[in-house]
Amino acid sequence: MKLLIAEDEPLCLSGLTELDWTDCGISETFTAEDGEEAYNLALAKKPDIILSDIKMPKMDGLELAEKLSVALPESRFIILTAYNNFSYAQTAISAKVFSYVLKPFMSDDVTSIVSKAVESVREQKLRNSYTSQLAQHLELSRHFLLGYFFNIFNGESIDLDTLSQIFGISSPEMICTAMVVSLDQTKSANSFNANYRIFNNLIKIFSDSDEYPLSFFNTTQLVFFFLSDKSTPLPTAQSSALSCASAAEAYLNFNYTNKYVIGLGNSVNGISRCKTSYTGALDATKYSFYLGFNSVICISDFESSDTFDDYHSFPKEDFFGYVKAGNFENAQFTLKKLFADFRKNQTDIEVVQRICHELLVHLALCLMQCDQDPDFIFNKSNVWDVLKQHKTLDDIEVFILNFVDVVISNIAYRYNQKTFNLVNDIKSYIAGHPDTSLSEIAKRFFHSPNYLSTLFSKETGMTIRNYIIDERINYAKKLLIETDKSIGAIASEVGYKTTQHFCTIFNRHTGVTPGVYRTSANDNL
Repeated sequence: MKLLIAEDEPLCLSGLTELDWTDCGISETFTAEDGEEAYNLALAKKPDIILSDIKMPKMDGLELAEKLSVALPESRFIILTAYNNFSYAQTAISAKVFSYVLKPFMSDDVTSIVSKAVESVREQKLRNSYTSQLAQHLELSRHFLLGYFFNIFNGESIDLDTLSQIFGISSPEMICTAMVVSLDQTKSANSFNANYRIFNNLIKIFSDSDEYPLSFFNTTQLVFFFLSDKSTPLPTAQSSALSCASAAEAYLNFNYTNKYVIGLGNSVNGISRCKTSYTGALDATKYSFYLGFNSVICISDFESSDTFDDYHSFPKEDFFGYVKAGNFENAQFTLKKLFADFRKNQTDIEVVQRICHELLVHLALCLMQCDQDPDFIFNKSNVWDVLKQHKTLDDIEVFILNFVDVVISNIAYRYNQKTFNLVNDIKSYIAGHPDTSLSEIAKRFFHSPNYLSTLFSKETGMTIRNYIIDERINYAKKLLIETDKSIGAIASEVGYKTTQHFCTIFNRHTGVTPGVYRTSANDNL
């Protein structure tokens, strides 16, 4: 730790200099005889602790504290003053002074306060080290946050703080070009480490060429977003990203022995459209069947740069998940956003029809996945011919929304009917096997215990376990009245391992013991 002593009184300065500062944790000591000298020395030596008289020539202690609080915000400032006046203390506190010592002072007073300041600096450095480690961890972990990165743009507004703090993007209006490096799918014990090393080496190659992309990793897929200033022409951004792709190709040809393919998406305006470029890059890798592996493939060589941008940003997996789950509200919201993009980008009506045709085909697959016959809804009609009859965007939107409503309603109805039948089957099974358990029921009906329990509760308003107990008690009552079996035998027959447990449960549900119930029932016959 470094200590700077600023004092214009020679005797006081000499006395402070002669103190044994090593016990306080001080390894270097510097002195100054006026405020200006102290300021310049502080800037040069960057002391951790500054011990300064409040009244000095050229610059007083409080002014010195004010200036150094900006230049050296992590240093601790201690004021020496002969003025026992609270107004000075207030000024010292406002100047971010750590503490102050009144003159005349004892040596122990000064060393004690300096020791506290040293401890404060150490704690601060420890916090700074922890913060630095967190920053390093964040730098590493953000490479695995691709899904989270895309989620930032799912809403109507962009979380600019997250965009800046986690991903280091200062402006949402930058030009973005995505590149996907698809590595061989062969899994080996060392594939993660080997591919991550390739990932880091590619980042270094790009940074050496003044391109430092936003990068994401997931074992066999390396994703890079090259960002350019919004004033950059799209062809220039595309050309720059292609140069990086070529550099990656050269590196992989020399260092990677397995098959790979590099896909390059189209450059797009704005970070919010980065998924469009990413989807294009991902689609480009699929053309490896045509161009072969170990090469760079640009989606612009195969697909129009504008035509399907709207659909590339459409969250297809989420949408069809909503359909299969019977969630019309979210499915409707997703579709309306797609059509809003169509209007915004003035997408050609035939392109809209083609995209909607693909949606209808996938809706048919959704029905099949939910054990439904698509012909029930499609009525064996040619949906393309039906779509072509709708000539405006508004007409197509209404048609698709109504169609999705019918599909979801049918899936929901069939699901509810299936649930109703399953619950009735479970009730019938329990009636014939009162000694059963939830785990046995799950095995018999080929579902998880949690799924069946949740399903049963929603349908009946009670859990399977409580339903089983009710059935056991009802069956036990019947046996107690109609047979002369012992209570222990009845307990075993209805699924209880001990007579005591059976009697406790029976008493809790009926208010009497099995013996009393039997006696009372027989007396009433």
